[in-house]
Amino acid sequence: MIASKSIDSKKREILTRTRRRYIFQNAFKNDRNAFLEVVLRGNGAIAEEELNINVSQDICNGSGRVSLNLTPGWMPRANLDKNFDNNCSPADLASQASNVASDWEVSVSKDVTILDQAMKVVADLPLNKKAARVAVTTNVDKLGDVTLNLVQRGNTNHLRDNQAVNSNVCSVAFALPLKEVIDNDSISADVSYDVLSNDAKVRAYYNNGDVNVKLQSVYNTKSNSANSMAVLTYTTDDIKASVSADPDMNGELRVSKDRYSVRCPYNKSGVNTDDIQLRVDWSQDL
Repeated sequence: MIASKSIDSKKREILTRTRRRYIFQNAFKNDRNAFLEVVLRGNGAIAEEELNINVSQDICNGSGRVSLNLTPGWMPRANLDKNFDNNCSPADLASQASNVASDWEVSVSKDVTILDQAMKVVADLPLNKKAARVAVTTNVDKLGDVTLNLVQRGNTNHLRDNQAVNSNVCSVAFALPLKEVIDNDSISADVSYDVLSNDAKVRAYYNNGDVNVKLQSVYNTKSNSANSMAVLTYTTDDIKASVSADPDMNGELRVSKDRYSVRCPYNKSGVNTDDIQLRVDWSQDL
């Protein structure tokens, strides 16, 4: 009888340790990765364009996530001319050492339910003098996902290519229900309206195999001014090529393969070779 109790006690102890180990491993499960992008321009200038280290952690039993993004303050650069001007000397490294951990930001995402409506909330927190952002997305019948964006001037996560927004944003964006009128899955569109700038943006997409066409028009309801842009993209198994143009023939040609990409801005006068960029990026799980 005593031996039986002893065996049961050991089983419970082993089971308890196993449960604790499982809870610990899942509660503290996170992702860590680093990204580096180096740009060589047509004028001979070479520089680190982007370097960041990201650590992400699940929270609230997996219904949310918190991310810390660290951007080291030292940006090595050089000019491939006869003088080889650069900031890679030991003195430069020493002077920039204090900036290595000074640039960081925190973002949080969380799935919530309010009045029986499921929503996803993404927020860039206003810490370390960073511009804040809140995006709330929910699904609406016959429309699909609808997103409300509140963005502070200077935020770099709202626009593509880490561009900083030059003014505060209060906008709503949603997909147009084209399937109600067009029986074609290759065609889609979305619209957004910014209350602060009075900009209405409409984007239409056409996908046909390897070819994608995007038409974008921005109309200001206050000044009645408008601008538009067209983007044609062709994608194969390992190469992606795109060309963009506005009505004044200003645009950009992009070609990418693996971690290499070339960007070539142009206008109606042609191409300025100094503006051509070769970009090389690396990413690594830590």
